[in-house]
Amino acid sequence: MTRGKPRLARRAAPGIDVESGEAASFVGVTGVGAELYFHDVVLRVGTHQVKVRAGFTDLPGKAYGVVGHRGFFDQFMVIFDLKAEEIELIPYEFPAARR
Repeated sequence: MTRGKPRLARRAAPGIDVESGEAASFVGVTGVGAELYFHDVVLRVGTHQVKVRAGFTDLPGKAYGVVGHRGFFDQFMVIFDLKAEEIELIPYEFPAARR
């Protein structure tokens, strides 16, 4: 396991001291274990703001990874078009308090 801030997190979370977050470990589908660090962040999608608990990790040789989906994907209808390399997010209508 590499030490230091995960390289992915430096790109995905500018301004966040990644390793100051709540640490946890996980094992992915490849069977390789890794550390991740959780932070509460606000994601903006169009005019919507979604507060989520996000985990940041280093996935050697990978450009990105999705670990879990609750708190973000459950607030949108999500359409993955792999051929077009596009993701469409259609917000469900929630009360303002959930945004």
